Amino acid sequence: MPTPILNNQELVIFDASTLGLTTDWDFSLDKETIDITTMGSGGRKEFMSGDHTYEFNFSGLVSRTVGDASRGYEYVMNNFLTVDTPINFAVKPAFSGNNYWDASALLYGLSVKGSGNDKVTYSGKLKVTGSLNKKTS
Repeated sequence: MPTPILNNQELVIFDASTLGLTTDWDFSLDKETIDITTMGSGGRKEFMSGDHTYEFNFSGLVSRTVGDASRGYEYVMNNFLTVDTPINFAVKPAFSGNNYWDASALLYGLSVKGSGNDKVTYSGKLKVTGSLNKKTS
């Protein structure tokens, strides 16, 4: 029976460094379709493959910045405010021998949330620019 990879065994990588205190993430791959239906299609829609869209969303905990050397919320916030070029990112297994994908992406969304006596969290959105690159850890 195959051994599943658990979320705590995955590393979210930004510009070759682990993004600290990440709690969850999702990666969506979409392919647009182009309607090529003609009068000769026999009353049925016909489509062909169009552009691909890849988006990566992530969330994490906001930590105190005093003595915090990890790449976390402060790094992401600084990137969002000052960098308008793609960053390199990947979700990579924390052990060797497994395939993963990396890509260049633009950070296009960031939000911070806090309530009551709960932890402060943040979430970000990346849109891949270009292709995905298959690698092995």
